[in-house]
Amino acid sequence: MLARLSFGDFADMFKNSTWRDNYTYNGLRALFDYIEESDDGQSDETVVDCGSLACDWSEYESDLDWAYDNDVRIGADTYEPLTEEQALAHIQGEYFSIVFDTGILVSAC
Repeated sequence: MLARLSFGDFADMFKNSTWRDNYTYNGLRALFDYIEESDDGQSDETVVDCGSLACDWSEYESDLDWAYDNDVRIGADTYEPLTEEQALAHIQGEYFSIVFDTGILVSAC
């Protein structure tokens, strides 16, 4: 059976799953909106799997949090951290990301 999934349904799926702590409310909203927009009527169905999404997408409070967690620095031989602009440029150049008001989602794929 296929059903149209509302944001509330989507959020409840995560809330009742092993991955309930992976995303903030705003992060879930940004992910839901991305999935809804990327489908854009191209197919009759989109399968939503909390486990797959949790493996594919990580949420960070900022670009710099992502850079710190992934030990990304300006150069290979330096310990100088990235600026906010450099971190965002690196993420956008290497990964797919969703920037929203209170953070960023970065795809592992």
